[in-house]
Amino acid sequence: VDPALKVLEERQDEILKRLYELKATVDGLAKTVTTPDADLDATTLSCAPTESVFRGTANLDSLLGK
Repeated sequence: VDPALKVLEERQDEILKRLYELKATVDGLAKTVTTPDADLDATTLSCAPTESVFRGTANLDSLLGK
């Protein structure tokens, strides 16, 4: 087996592992968002607009830890 191919396969495995971890995180967040919270007091929530957490673009390599 070509060493370059082996390196690419290992990198692919690492990326897929990270993607599955991210998917699990997103699925958990989605469940949290869609599950009513009995302890949430809506009377204390502000109606003022909030700044977006996502500003600009993210570098995919840095997100994947490359």
